[in-house]
Amino acid sequence: MQNNNTPEEVLSALQQAKSIITCMDGRFDYDSLCSVLSLREYAISLGKKYDITFGKSIPKDTKELFDVSFIREKTHPNNINFEDYDLLVCLDTQNIRNLASELDFTFPSSIKKVNIDHHPSNLFYADINYVDENASSTCAVLYDLFKIWKVDLDVQTLNKLSYGILTDTGFFQHSNTSSKALRDTADMMDKGVDLFRNIWSLTYNSTLESLKAESVIFANIQIDTKRKFAYSYILQKDIKELNVDEGTLNFIPEILKKLKGINFACFIREKETPGSYTISLRSHEIEFDCIPIAKLLNGGGHKRAAGGKIEGVKDIDEAIRIVSEAVDKASLSS
Repeated sequence: MQNNNTPEEVLSALQQAKSIITCMDGRFDYDSLCSVLSLREYAISLGKKYDITFGKSIPKDTKELFDVSFIREKTHPNNINFEDYDLLVCLDTQNIRNLASELDFTFPSSIKKVNIDHHPSNLFYADINYVDENASSTCAVLYDLFKIWKVDLDVQTLNKLSYGILTDTGFFQHSNTSSKALRDTADMMDKGVDLFRNIWSLTYNSTLESLKAESVIFANIQIDTKRKFAYSYILQKDIKELNVDEGTLNFIPEILKKLKGINFACFIREKETPGSYTISLRSHEIEFDCIPIAKLLNGGGHKRAAGGKIEGVKDIDEAIRIVSEAVDKASLSS
């Protein structure tokens, strides 16, 4: 691991700071959210001020699970006065540009930055970096740090950390489901975490709107037999017409990857910004690596779960063509 700092250096940065801010990664998931919520609780116990911002809206079903009332939603870094803070903590963010993907934004050099993550493609962009690419999730990285720091975690925080491990391992179905991930989860269960209830809350709470959106996505599925990948998409007109909470679509790539006879599946979601799309790549093939394709699409991630983005294109057909070209380029360079 390149340029990794020690757990003690991460802790020292937190202890020395008076006012901390985290701008959440623009690609919402439970690992990102729950790692931020957990670290905030610890920092507050140290007497620190800790603010959280997010560039979009927190999904409605997430608000039913966690108190996120203190998170400043729809807040772009351009609208933050960083002079009010002396530490920026990034969690589950492999590239600092992911915090402000809509605009060309450079974070002030005057604010100290800490980067805690588990993505192999992390760019080590901060003043202090702690990246464990062997960890199942950022929540797992944070759990290890808490143990090293000898923090006595309550059940509420342990529940949050378990959500990150559960979702980032695909409920223990992804290749990052190590024996350590299972041991960490068992340890949390021994300390009071109700794993069944947590899994139930994530898998049995679909809204009628989200199921209708899934029907649109399934109707759009195509298979590129030449390149051995399946893809589908949803456009903003469908999202708005169905009044679907976009956060409920986060599990769609996991469903698409179940198709047999393909190397990977691609889910393309049109963003509100015209000509912009988010790309999610998932594979169930043990040897197939999604990262080279994701990097060509301005992204990164894990071998079998990665993502990127496309901006400034005419329509969905052009976006699909760009993905196909990235597949060809990645294949030639491998």
